[in-house]
Amino acid sequence: MSEQQQSELKQDLFDLARSNTARLDEEYGRESAALAPDDRRIMDRFAATVRKSGRIAHNMGQLDLLQFLKSGQLKNCYEIAEEQSKAAGGPGKNSIKKKYGTLYHRHEVFHGAFIDGELFLYGSLNIGGLGAARFGDHCSILNEELFQGAYQIAFLQSDSLKTKHYWAPGPTLQIEALARELAPETHKNKLAALKHREEIIGASDPRSWPEILCRENVNIEAIFVGVVTPGELETVRFPASKYLRYAVDGRRAALSKLEQDMAGRLESILSMLDNMSIKREFV
Repeated sequence: MSEQQQSELKQDLFDLARSNTARLDEEYGRESAALAPDDRRIMDRFAATVRKSGRIAHNMGQLDLLQFLKSGQLKNCYEIAEEQSKAAGGPGKNSIKKKYGTLYHRHEVFHGAFIDGELFLYGSLNIGGLGAARFGDHCSILNEELFQGAYQIAFLQSDSLKTKHYWAPGPTLQIEALARELAPETHKNKLAALKHREEIIGASDPRSWPEILCRENVNIEAIFVGVVTPGELETVRFPASKYLRYAVDGRRAALSKLEQDMAGRLESILSMLDNMSIKREFV
């Protein structure tokens, strides 16, 4: 099969998300109508909160955050691999294989299945807190203006590589199953409410909702295409415990060499954020 034929077979992920809105509306209406009035109000309130406050969060480690701030652009694994390849004069895909391990083949199939898949950036739908900290405990929140048409954005109910019903042996991506769990920005709230309806009804206190929506091993995946610079950051959230341990000068002598290095990098990050007038939070 020629390269042109392969390209013609690729799907538009964002068009699939837009095409799923009627089904999401129907399912949300059906599930909401089946609830008791008090439970329906909780579900509607949660959906309204996600609609108003939902942001894309990009979690990363300390070194990755520092590199992002220094380089001035958020880069995906393909862009990083290309830079490494040019610097080392070797195959750049080795770094991608190392990062994704046993999921590498799924990763390649997923990105090869969609138009502009090599440009995809990832994050999580977030309404507060440190979010999906398995990707790193530095949580960068992208500005709401990203949702105003400058970027292509889709939200996927679960992890694109780890969710079993998205995949068949091969690995073969089950496009139809995945498409039923996609939403554009306009319907991110309904996707979230449908996924977590039992949890939010069981825990009606809104203070618990950020962790229900996005936590260590649970998140709604955000997939988007666009150029993200530090100027697009609304805020960066840090774990308060790490800030207290690394950033209080009086404790510096008790830190190990590794911890002192981390403390120095943290100070550099905080200084850069201040110079760029980017808000920071400690949670």
